[in-house]
Amino acid sequence: MHDGMGFLTQHIALTADYEVALRAVDAAVTVPYWDFTYDRQLLEEDLARPPDVKRLWELDVWKDDWFGNASGSKYHTIERGRFAFQDAGLSRASVSNPYGLLRSPWNMNKSPWLTRVHKLAGTSFPLTWWPSCASHHSLTHTSTTLINYTKTSLYAPHGPVHTMVGGYYMSGDLLDRFRGILDEAAIGKFAEYLVQTPKTLYRNGDASTVRFPEYCSADSEQTSCHMICYEDETEIKEGHNYSGSLFTTIKRWMNDDFLDGDVFDDKTVQDAFLAVLCTTPWAAGEQLESGSPADPSFWPIHPTMDRLLQYKRLARPFLDLTWNNTDDVCQSEHSDGCKGHHSYDATSFNARLRQADGSYLFGSYTNGEILDATDPNDYQMDY
Repeated sequence: MHDGMGFLTQHIALTADYEVALRAVDAAVTVPYWDFTYDRQLLEEDLARPPDVKRLWELDVWKDDWFGNASGSKYHTIERGRFAFQDAGLSRASVSNPYGLLRSPWNMNKSPWLTRVHKLAGTSFPLTWWPSCASHHSLTHTSTTLINYTKTSLYAPHGPVHTMVGGYYMSGDLLDRFRGILDEAAIGKFAEYLVQTPKTLYRNGDASTVRFPEYCSADSEQTSCHMICYEDETEIKEGHNYSGSLFTTIKRWMNDDFLDGDVFDDKTVQDAFLAVLCTTPWAAGEQLESGSPADPSFWPIHPTMDRLLQYKRLARPFLDLTWNNTDDVCQSEHSDGCKGHHSYDATSFNARLRQADGSYLFGSYTNGEILDATDPNDYQMDY
């Protein structure tokens, strides 16, 4: 659903399907939207207090009767209110994390509860990461093609909300683990890349250099469940000279300015860096990965992007609505040929679309059909 042209329409179908489920309980219910750009604006306009990112989690939406608050929890979970100690859930699907939980396979998080960390392995986010009104204004008024608009919407206008709510935790402090290997600035930069590094290594890494455990027992220590580089971790601990091909693999997926710096010219530093990377159980909060719908704060995020697309098509219509089904359909490599991102691919969820006779039919529709049905000049959905 991410990293490609199907991003917007797949999420529209997801929310539409969810709304149908809600209306089965109460026909008057609709999925709300959350204008998260207003949160940052509130902090920046409050001249009496500095715009500290920690204050985001003090706003009303994180109160006990809204999304709940995990700030300060030693378990990184909500401990009060309606969502207190929400069960992460065992996976009934073919995909789970090594503990059998409804999380991504690369996520080593063993907590039985919904997880929100609000940091990247101990490193705080800057408030400037949070989407601003300016980012939504720019998306609306500078993107002239559907391709460009979709690519841009994936990131700054919405992505940091997921990242900053979910975050990563690990055993110990990232600064302590990398102390003596990287300087503090480089550690902060690496923390930023955690958004994509474990996920991308799982998806695109060479199995001969890195692999992720398929199973970790529930009673095992969190520290023992981590990705494995080469044959086993003893090779790393014994100083095995393994950084050549593995370092090249990782280098493909991290910023060259970071990995090509002078500090990594020393192979001893390369090995020490990879030893930490390969033996750390990177554990993400749900909002950072595909398990994000388990977090109640997930559901109002994408309706905001849906509304913004509507506003775009009314206020500054696209000059080119072409859906490129070839070169630009995906943002990254996909082994399945970018399934789900072509205009002719069916969305993963059902929706109700108006038919020629005025009735609404609940069923499976393609990305292209969802895009057409959400044209604000001829709107055909009941979502």
